Amino acid sequence: QGFDGSGKKELQVLDYRQQQHRLLPLLATSYCFFFTGRFVLDRLKDIETRLVQGGGDGGGGEVTKAEVSDVHASSSALKSFMTMTAADGIEECRKACGGHGYLQCSGLPELSGTYLMNPTVEGDNHMLPQQVLKVLLKIVPAVRRDGEAKTAEVYESCDCRYLVPEIA
Repeated sequence: QGFDGSGKKELQVLDYRQQQHRLLPLLATSYCFFFTGRFVLDRLKDIETRLVQGGGDGGGGEVTKAEVSDVHASSSALKSFMTMTAADGIEECRKACGGHGYLQCSGLPELSGTYLMNPTVEGDNHMLPQQVLKVLLKIVPAVRRDGEAKTAEVYESCDCRYLVPEIA
């Protein structure tokens, strides 16, 4: 279909700017999802560790209802947004491949078939944002009262260990 200027070498799909425009934002989004997932998982593991240690016994501090509520709201929001975005992204990749997107060797039919259930498994994606909204509405008075300083502390103290690969 497409050859470089010499006519000898066939161009790859990603050599076309239109395909780059369609696929590279999906790749960037997947990196965002990966690091966001790691951040939420680390917060969840921290809460779990403190619960196993018996609250304040291990020096980790007591788990508050606000922390649990925050992790629940974050995971609900992320599940809703990430699963829909990923499902739409898989379909966009299939379309970008043209007829080859339907071929079993592309891996996209299997990926699509196994992934498309995720937006509705364990909670409809239209209900989860309502749970998040409930938590956010509870936070609004505190933000108005305390300003942005306290709400930004979570992000300023973000653990960046994920930038250094673990050596096992």
